[in-house]
Amino acid sequence: RYNSPVLAIEHSDTGAKIFYDQDGRVGHIECDRVISAIPFTTLAKVRITPPFAEAKMNAIKQLKYESASRVLIE
Repeated sequence: RYNSPVLAIEHSDTGAKIFYDQDGRVGHIECDRVISAIPFTTLAKVRITPPFAEAKMNAIKQLKYESASRVLIE
């Protein structure tokens, strides 16, 4: 859903639910799989149940973003 921040992700072997805020109301989507492009700094604020492996959760919470520049030379 556009303009609907993700609040929580619940996942299991049989599927997943994504909970989101839409105009102050909580909605959810049920799905078989989740492909996330949420930046780690934002994902760290999303409740994930059950949590990912400890090492993955630590990486999500501790990763720091720095400003960067990209240059393309042809």
